[in-house]
Amino acid sequence: EYLKRKSVSDYTDTIFLLAWFGGILCYNIFILTWLTAPRYILILTPALILLLMKKYDILLFKGSSVIFRNIIYIAVILNFLFSFLINFADYAFADAYRGFTRTYAKYCKEKDVKVWFRGHWGFQYYMEKQGFKYLGLDDMPKKGEIIIMPTICAHEPFSLGLQEKLKLIGTIEYETPYPIRTVFPKDNIDFYSYAIGSLPYGISQEPLESFQIWQVE
Repeated sequence: EYLKRKSVSDYTDTIFLLAWFGGILCYNIFILTWLTAPRYILILTPALILLLMKKYDILLFKGSSVIFRNIIYIAVILNFLFSFLINFADYAFADAYRGFTRTYAKYCKEKDVKVWFRGHWGFQYYMEKQGFKYLGLDDMPKKGEIIIMPTICAHEPFSLGLQEKLKLIGTIEYETPYPIRTVFPKDNIDFYSYAIGSLPYGISQEPLESFQIWQVE
């Protein structure tokens, strides 16, 4: 409104969109730094699309290039389909944690053994929902108790004193024929943090997740 009163109304939309785009870009670069991720960069997309549409609205809607319009429409359709594939990959990744937790919870309740775990994101949510306890850096489980360590979402190593008491009693892998991944640090893929991987998605034939089962001796 201030800009309109200053007789630059033809540029207010462009200035607003550039401020939107530039503000979020600077926030990601200078404030979030290593914590930034593709999910935060996505907020730039609406401003970028509107800027491009404003620049090419004559070609799109007033008529001179049918080929150019068709390319735009095809790109939108392909983008929608590709987004659906990535969305399904992220769902499959989260479902691995949900499925493992439900299955293992039944087993542990039958064995009547206390279970600890390491890991974050959805895995932590599902494990705590089943009553399992997060293993803090100062916690020391007792003999016979179980510790579950996923490969992807657990980043803190065991303390030296605890590591010496642990015995690996099993590994459970979640396989999938679906090749797209949104999180797989081994292949530099992580939609949720550039600190773990610089690619927002990618292709892999490795298991979705691998869970190590340790027991305190």
